[in-house]
Amino acid sequence: MNQRSEQFIRLAKLVVEELELPNVRAASVGGSVGRGDADSFSDLDLTVYAANGCESYDQIYVFQGEIIQLFVTDQLPTVQQIRDDPWQHRFILETVPVYDPKHEFTDTLNEAKTFYFSDSGKERTAAKAIEIVNDRKKWAIDSLKRQKNVSARLGAASAWADAAFMHLWFVHNKLSTGVLIPVTQLETRNYEEYIRILPFSSHLLEGGIGSVLRIVERYRQFLREGHPSEAQGFSLSSLQDLLTLRKAQRLYQSKQLNNLLWQLSGELLMLFLEFANGISFEEHAKALPPKLHHDLTQMGFAALEEEQVFTLLQLSDDLVSKSFQAI
Repeated sequence: MNQRSEQFIRLAKLVVEELELPNVRAASVGGSVGRGDADSFSDLDLTVYAANGCESYDQIYVFQGEIIQLFVTDQLPTVQQIRDDPWQHRFILETVPVYDPKHEFTDTLNEAKTFYFSDSGKERTAAKAIEIVNDRKKWAIDSLKRQKNVSARLGAASAWADAAFMHLWFVHNKLSTGVLIPVTQLETRNYEEYIRILPFSSHLLEGGIGSVLRIVERYRQFLREGHPSEAQGFSLSSLQDLLTLRKAQRLYQSKQLNNLLWQLSGELLMLFLEFANGISFEEHAKALPPKLHHDLTQMGFAALEEEQVFTLLQLSDDLVSKSFQAI
């Protein structure tokens, strides 16, 4: 664990003390701090497990000059919950307890590690992961049937991404979103076919990262205006724009331009899915200002031909197949 991560862990313990929640059972850090590779661009992902009956909430704020992404819940995960849906809970493997007086979290974490690396654990995790990929594929195919080819693209691109996450874990034993594109590039034919169909709009970075960051900021602002009651919430907080800037700076400085554009387009997609209330992007787009709609098109919210959609789905199947071969 590097020095920056250790600094964050000390900070996390202070945050838990500052919260003054009654009967805190445990607290853990995740993300780059949990992995031990935090850097100057990192923030602190902190989960606090409070007493039963405590109201769950999430919050993003600044504490001692650092951005804290805080999630408070009374649902300390159980081993059975992890066994029931190990894909959903897999990021527990990248967490470190920072407060655990009764060893409740630590005991669960140790049992989870044993389960995840067992044959039955791998099979169960893969089975739950493929359910997600198949849901994305269904989204794409159903959208094609309804002649909504932008939504079909989003579904197919999501299927590929979730299949790539499977490949990342089962073949390379990694979970971090930040390494997905670099690792998937090793699957040369799959990756090259993927970017042939979904080319990264590198012209957006010709003048630096500012133009692409403004697209994300304007879309988040548009959603704030449409959801005023959630404008200060976790996903729409202006601090998320700062986190996006930090992520972009890290990748831009290391010349990972395709990775940068892929991650920012993914952030836009997650925002759309969270606030679209189940409608298609085609319907959602009717309310967008023309310039913002154009910019989102540049970031991947554009139609594909049916043949291209099915090629993406085949690329997803290829990554899933490689994942199963590694189990």
